[in-house]
Amino acid sequence: MSKKIMLLALAVVSAAAFALPSMAMAAEEDIAVHVVPQPANGSPISGGVATLQTKSGTTVTCKEVTGNVTSWESTTTGKITLTFKNDCTESVFHSSCGEIMTTELQFHLVTVVDKTTGEKKPGILITSNAGHFATFTCGGGLLKVVVNGNGILGEISAPACGKSSTTSTLKFAQTSGVQTYQTVDGTPNTEYHLTSSLNGGAAEEAGQSGEGTVSFGTTAETLECT
Repeated sequence: MSKKIMLLALAVVSAAAFALPSMAMAAEEDIAVHVVPQPANGSPISGGVATLQTKSGTTVTCKEVTGNVTSWESTTTGKITLTFKNDCTESVFHSSCGEIMTTELQFHLVTVVDKTTGEKKPGILITSNAGHFATFTCGGGLLKVVVNGNGILGEISAPACGKSSTTSTLKFAQTSGVQTYQTVDGTPNTEYHLTSSLNGGAAEEAGQSGEGTVSFGTTAETLECT
């Protein structure tokens, strides 16, 4: 290979190397909801009362939720773990459930659609781990609860689109065991649901309510919605 051809080849490779990051950024900016810059791994999560309720009215209520965004894979997706604790109590025998921990779960920032009103908001989709969210017992093994499903949707209530903050608030809402958000904008035929089964019984539709704050440390993140 002549020196001229070799130099030309190196120039092409160099140009491609510089182009790839900008192409990746352009693709990232095409996603409807994302935060920039990409947050650091290990973003802690904290929140207050959270309740899991089935359509028939059975509830499990905890006074506190903590968690961690274990990894940010991009500005719109990553992995998360959650722990529900502080006097978790079920409504069947009114017994204690101890701490309830989820498996590591995948999340995506999306645009959610209100099931009743059709209103669209920036939100988060947390998908299950092979169909499973959590398994726990209450009353020293008296009651075994298995929470399954394909996913749960919540809204990003703060900051507003285009605004920057060192924290972000996630809100999950349900009414009588039915989640407020069940679909993602652009994929109306796919619904996301939770189910809950007690002591090996039939799975029943369930909804989760609660609010949590993700902290980004000293870095202000901008919520971009397109």
